[in-house]
Amino acid sequence: MAEQKLPFRRKVYYWLVVIFWNAAGLMSFKMAQKIGACAGHLAFLIVGRYRKVAYTNLKSIFPEKTEIEIRSLTKRIFINQGKNFFEFLAFRKLTPENITRISQIKGKENFDEAFSRKKGVLMIAAHFSNWELLGVVLAYAGIPMNVIAKKLYIEKLDEMLIRSRESMGMKIIKRGEGDSSLGIIRALKKNQCLAMLVDQNIKSVPGVDINFFGKKAFTPSGLASLALKTGAPVLAVFIVREKDDTFTVEVSKKVELIKTGNEQEDILQNTQKFSDITEEYIRKYPDQWVWFHKRWNN
Repeated sequence: MAEQKLPFRRKVYYWLVVIFWNAAGLMSFKMAQKIGACAGHLAFLIVGRYRKVAYTNLKSIFPEKTEIEIRSLTKRIFINQGKNFFEFLAFRKLTPENITRISQIKGKENFDEAFSRKKGVLMIAAHFSNWELLGVVLAYAGIPMNVIAKKLYIEKLDEMLIRSRESMGMKIIKRGEGDSSLGIIRALKKNQCLAMLVDQNIKSVPGVDINFFGKKAFTPSGLASLALKTGAPVLAVFIVREKDDTFTVEVSKKVELIKTGNEQEDILQNTQKFSDITEEYIRKYPDQWVWFHKRWNN
């Protein structure tokens, strides 16, 4: 493969990640969390563009909160993302043996019941808490994980992310590539878990307009469509960051699908149902979601 030529800004991004990646090899996981918190606080102070988007979104969704409360919440959101980034760099410190020191799974028996149906498992997930760590915890717990992922615009970083995920037992299905549909069907036929992030405004995939926090929001509908077509059970799985920076993975019971007999209406209503579950978690832990994403159509 020819050496990829990167614009200057992307070269800077790439080398910053490489430097942090190498530095993280010298850190413990807990040290990475502390440095990440400081980095997130710094980003809150200097990255005005995303701070403004987050602040505007929060002010719109939580009009009852004061200016001080919104600013404090915005800062905590940046700190959470800073921790996420440095935790990711330190994932290599985690093993199936030591990951239980920082995480626990509640409701794993719901995976067991879902897999007993032999149709694979579809997993509702979101850009919530440390969603990258969610896949690691589940894979190390013996869940056969497949993740649908978007290709990063910096190819070298994309390759680095794929290697990291695959080294911890996850399989990556690239969204939009020629064989992605085959990869999805193959995963379900092998009775494996397919995780899909369904909380962002992605116009490049099939979707529907649903109600999210009381506002119209375009939402990917692939999960609902797959569930209706394949009969694979759907579980909602979220990872929650606790106050001591440990994590709890919460696995729901099987989410019952709405079936009216009208395909398009069923896709719409089930996408709304999945989104409502995501909204419940975000309302409970608002500082653990990516509010600097332009989620709403307006």
